[in-house]
Amino acid sequence: MKNIQVGYILILLITIGLIILAYQVISTNEDQLVLSGLLPISEDVIDKIVITSNKNDEAVTLLKLGNTWTLNNQKVFQNKLDAFWSITSYFEGAQLTSKNKNKHSKIGLDDIQGVNLEFFVGNYLQEKFILGKWTNDSRLCYFRKPGKSEVYSTECPVPADTIFDTNILGWQDPTILSVPKVEISEIQYIYETEEFKIVNNGNEQIIISQEGNEFAQWIPVNTIFQTLSGFISSGFANKEEAISLQLQEPFATIKIKTIDDSSNKSMTLKFLQKDDKSYYVYITGSPTVYILEKAIGDLILLNKSQLTD
Repeated sequence: MKNIQVGYILILLITIGLIILAYQVISTNEDQLVLSGLLPISEDVIDKIVITSNKNDEAVTLLKLGNTWTLNNQKVFQNKLDAFWSITSYFEGAQLTSKNKNKHSKIGLDDIQGVNLEFFVGNYLQEKFILGKWTNDSRLCYFRKPGKSEVYSTECPVPADTIFDTNILGWQDPTILSVPKVEISEIQYIYETEEFKIVNNGNEQIIISQEGNEFAQWIPVNTIFQTLSGFISSGFANKEEAISLQLQEPFATIKIKTIDDSSNKSMTLKFLQKDDKSYYVYITGSPTVYILEKAIGDLILLNKSQLTD
């Protein structure tokens, strides 16, 4: 009887051992199929992001100052940043795509082609990834951890090099300004040949100049206000050009005065001719020089006669 009890105990122990072994095998296979165990890389934890290219010297460093993400002391383009956080939120749990190191170069994940993505908390490197190529057919972002052969993927509706951009210009906000009409008290125009201001009294606008006061025409003056409510550029001058351009004399200056309780500060816009299709424009005190399509610029660069006749 005692031998029978010992036998039952041995069978029970073996059964438990097999169950534990099976669980470990299943867990291991699950771990291999998805990426897990990452340190937190969400926006509420991370305060610095560094993106560098292995193919050239391009590099981007995004810093969180308070609740605002900045690049070279300028606010980062929010729409792009939102897309960045949306995609990286799926890194944890990303699907295993390949364990074959020989395929790294084919999908741009070798040490020569890849883009390095680093997440920091203070000066501490939280996580680092190498990102590969994106194709329109797969619409996936491929990535791996340094020193590892496993390649993981997650859905990317837009090209990876657009979201994980190593070009500084790609992260700059194309919005020159966005001030609603109700927050503008007056707009002053300074040209070489004339100077006047538009005073906003709500339902009517008055043009004030040396010649006296006149009512503004509704259509052109409201086109100005509509344009200033979402004044979007088409590109940027590079850093060297921007420094040089801000030393030149503008052909037009527009000073926008906002009301006292406005969420926007008063500002001064300076315009320079780029070519026959575009202007350069910048806000005084800002290092950024925007490229503006002439067709959009001409909506606000009006003479007094175009506003009153």
